Amino acid sequence: MLPDIRKYLFLFLFLFMSLFPLRGGRTVNATVERTSSDKALVNGYVNYYNRIIITLTFNNTSSNDLTNYDNGEYQIYYQHAESGSVPSIDMTDNNGNGLGDDVAGSTQSPIYSAPWLGNIDFNASGVQSITINRSDIVASPNSEPHGDRWDFVIEFTKLGQTTVYEAVNWGAPVSQNYITFDADFPAMTTKTGSFLSNNYFNATISLSLQPDEDLYSADATYKSYIKLTGRDSSPVDAGGVHYYYLSGDALSTGSNTSVSDPTFYMENGSTEAALVDGAEYDVDGYIYDVAGNLHHAINLDDQTYDATNPTIRKIITTLGASSVTKKKDDNVNVRVYFSEDVSADGAVTVTLETQGNSGTDGTAVISSWDSATNIKDGTYTVGADDASSDLTVNAIAAGSNITDQAGNNMSSFSIPADSNLADYAAIVVDGVMPYLTKMTADPNSGAL
Repeated sequence: MLPDIRKYLFLFLFLFMSLFPLRGGRTVNATVERTSSDKALVNGYVNYYNRIIITLTFNNTSSNDLTNYDNGEYQIYYQHAESGSVPSIDMTDNNGNGLGDDVAGSTQSPIYSAPWLGNIDFNASGVQSITINRSDIVASPNSEPHGDRWDFVIEFTKLGQTTVYEAVNWGAPVSQNYITFDADFPAMTTKTGSFLSNNYFNATISLSLQPDEDLYSADATYKSYIKLTGRDSSPVDAGGVHYYYLSGDALSTGSNTSVSDPTFYMENGSTEAALVDGAEYDVDGYIYDVAGNLHHAINLDDQTYDATNPTIRKIITTLGASSVTKKKDDNVNVRVYFSEDVSADGAVTVTLETQGNSGTDGTAVISSWDSATNIKDGTYTVGADDASSDLTVNAIAAGSNITDQAGNNMSSFSIPADSNLADYAAIVVDGVMPYLTKMTADPNSGAL
């Protein structure tokens, strides 16, 4: 009786081994590698700078897999799942025609070209590596692979041997049974405000930011940032570097994030590095998406940081320095120099000392102007009873804002010492009309 039992047991084991060969003699591992040591590698992703290395390891320890399949052929089947779904590989060939119609959720056929299809050619240790580059995935029948999750199963065939299948075992840094492919570079949907919109900006920095996809935020390994670098020709802070590291909502897409008065740091992210008034900066923004794709998303040159309000520099005239006398209805040019280019959205009134302590002093009114300049001319017309032995300016007043190109408003209208009109010119004003003060008669001659 016992020999019969053994006979049937051996027959069962033979059939089982034929239908379901032992897998201990073969492993298929996959890893994701950088194409360059300075590129990002993010757990669970293949980005623009990565490639997949599939390592086939066969031996004859528990079966003769190395001997049986060396010089055979491999075929990589893939499944991709969209919209956050998880791919599920089915390794059962239900129809005896390969896995092309058996991969759950996919009707894609395998790709019959390298590297997806090739010859098995183990080295002396029974190892073979297959490299799948970014371009291989982009060239797959899935025309929009970015953001999809991928998993692989490999078919091994050789004439006279049973076809076997092995699912890929994803190694570090992948922590799940699939890989997400994303080789699209991120960009900024919104990048406006202050130095992002204007060539001049002031100390009240306000930005509006939004990336077109979520940016990397898992840790501090790949930080997105905006960097201001002092230009070589900058009058101050040449070569100075100032980093603003994006954080919080600024790393997410979906809506604009307002950033007010950001703090700038040195590259280490901990030592503050304040901007320097009067410096000229180049602005660069680098952003990492969640897959580690890096993009130079902001590139602006020669942005001037101006944290100082404009002032009056001096007041002169085009009449020159020689003494000149102006009578009633004569015109006098009054030229105002500002400390920097400014514009005015209202009239500017220059008041001159022409009436002593009584009467109404003469004025030169300068109309509003939009184009920024540091020189504006006004005209004073000598009025009746105006008088001055050395014409000078008493005050300057603005009906609205006088603003520099960075948006700073003039707050002080004082005229610096030794910089008034009388310091550059000698203008005598005589608007007093002559009149008869006395009349007498000579009775002897009969004349008045």
